[in-house]
Amino acid sequence: MTEHLGGGVWETDFGEAYVIEERYPRGFQVGSVPLRWDSSLGMLAAWSGESAITGMDHPQFAFVDTETTGLSGGSGTFAFMIGIGKFEGDEFRVAQFFLREPGEEAAQLAAAERFLAGCEALVTFNGKSFDVPILNTRFAMHRLPSPLGGYAHLDLLHLARKLWRRRLASRRLGDLEIEILGARRGAEEIPGYEAPILYREYLASGDAAPLKGLFYHNAMDILSMSALVTHISALLANPVLAVKDDLDLLSIGRLHEDLGQLAEARALYLECLGRPLEAGAWLEAAERLALMFKREGDWEGAIKLWEVCAKRGSIQAHEELAKYFEHQAGKAEEARAWTQAALDLVNARGFPILLRYQWMPELEKRLARLARKTGKDAGTEFHE
Repeated sequence: MTEHLGGGVWETDFGEAYVIEERYPRGFQVGSVPLRWDSSLGMLAAWSGESAITGMDHPQFAFVDTETTGLSGGSGTFAFMIGIGKFEGDEFRVAQFFLREPGEEAAQLAAAERFLAGCEALVTFNGKSFDVPILNTRFAMHRLPSPLGGYAHLDLLHLARKLWRRRLASRRLGDLEIEILGARRGAEEIPGYEAPILYREYLASGDAAPLKGLFYHNAMDILSMSALVTHISALLANPVLAVKDDLDLLSIGRLHEDLGQLAEARALYLECLGRPLEAGAWLEAAERLALMFKREGDWEGAIKLWEVCAKRGSIQAHEELAKYFEHQAGKAEEARAWTQAALDLVNARGFPILLRYQWMPELEKRLARLARKTGKDAGTEFHE
């Protein structure tokens, strides 16, 4: 009994496909964030490795999320619900292709493929590892060519982890809605992990009414992905003005650095040094900036930053100063002093034990080598 769902039937070459559709007006927002973005997608294209995304317009994007009979994939798992959202004119149209019974799967896949026509890029949340492989397998099971391989693919999960791992314990889509988009889902939502059980119960009873909360969950995932593209594109286009938490500046700096965009990374690390970041984040920004100076041969800039970081307890800064004085300045005595100072910090009460075991072997090896160079006992303590 699917009358509670309010859907309709699409005719395909493989029979009927059951589809539930909803349209959202141009001004619709998830929390405080609209579905349509105005900022460049250049950084999103660079991160995803899909350069074509940069020049695409809204109607070329399809936002895809599935609900499946299992959470681990495999040939026995199929998507009993395929949700797809796309822009059409002034609206955002969401279609959810539902398997009233497994025998309709070929029709479901054909209907979803028809809906995707005209789109050139997929946006998912963990779709590269989960949704798309499952759909590709299901197309193959029916000896149908999968249309998904020809699309550019932007998986927002990996970017969300990169951007917000420093300040958010969870980067699940529902949690990002709360923390980033400022939205909360309604009490009617049924979480996705309950999908396999609920679908089995539906197949046994024929009553689809208990699935309504799952359709809501799927639709919200699709809407939130579009809003996240809006938020992330604006954030990356002008981070200094757009960030609401200074920690995001450090994460975006790392993103630029990973992409080889060093001028942008350097500017953001410098910005971080003028912000009231917590101690560990401030040190990370300073250390990364110093390493950039080092790679560019700007030893004066690097040394100044390392000295500041060393005063704040950075073991890495001590080690880098030791390397500089040993290999660049040829001053083994000063190198030995910095190494000993680092060992003193590592051995101090309260220093994290795992970090102690990480740092000690290299520092002790360096100190022994420098002791041979200076002709002094490796056990002698030196202080700054």
